Amino acid sequence: MAVPAPGSVTLPDGADMARELGPYLQPLRAAGAETLVLPIDGIGLRERALTVLTEAFAQGAGLVASLEGPVDVYGLGDSIIGCLGGPGRTLQDAGGKYLLRAANMARATAVALPVPRLASGLILCGPPGPIGARAALAAAGLLAGPGGPAVLPELIRRYFPPL
Repeated sequence: MAVPAPGSVTLPDGADMARELGPYLQPLRAAGAETLVLPIDGIGLRERALTVLTEAFAQGAGLVASLEGPVDVYGLGDSIIGCLGGPGRTLQDAGGKYLLRAANMARATAVALPVPRLASGLILCGPPGPIGARAALAAAGLLAGPGGPAVLPELIRRYFPPL
């Protein structure tokens, strides 16, 4: 499982992605997942995010994990906005989107799990193919299951019960 190196990505709310992500991944580590720590500076740019995913998979990572967000709270992570000069790029950079912008281009299977942080989620990317898809879905099932770290607060569960 590839994860960001501490200090390599600062989220729009000022939090360090690696520090915030770590506790959510404990069940995967407890289940035996080995960790590959990668410097992923610059993954707000789609091309860099694509390179990070491609290189992580080439190094044998069976899963790449990130914590993304708050999405579109402090900015607007949209390509059209980003191409409209300096202010547009600033808004796009503050959009809180990282690997999720490039997962489909890397032919990865990506699963997003909501977490109890405003407009944020865990992004779990499995490498291309059915084995990668199974890895991403299995990891998501472990993290979102009963007692898992991705369980939402009681108030949200009461307001939005399962269908």
